[in-house]
Amino acid sequence: MNSKNAALAFRIWQYASAREWDVLASEVGEALGEPTRRVAAVCRGKGWNERMRGTQDDWNAGTNNGSAGFSRDLAREIVAGRVGVD
Repeated sequence: MNSKNAALAFRIWQYASAREWDVLASEVGEALGEPTRRVAAVCRGKGWNERMRGTQDDWNAGTNNGSAGFSRDLAREIVAGRVGVD
């Protein structure tokens, strides 16, 4: 991770941890004045996307493959009992 991304990672950690990670990448980006795409990329690199709330659009910002984010979100919904599996 380069120094600019490391600095952003610290700012993300500072903002999100103060809110118990109950934030979206887009909310963090807006608060920090950074594009959601960049925030999502740094969070993915640090493994923080598992801690934060997320939408498929947040986590897949700037990626070509949305299936991983979709599968993770769907699995969370199923485990929480909000989606029936027949």
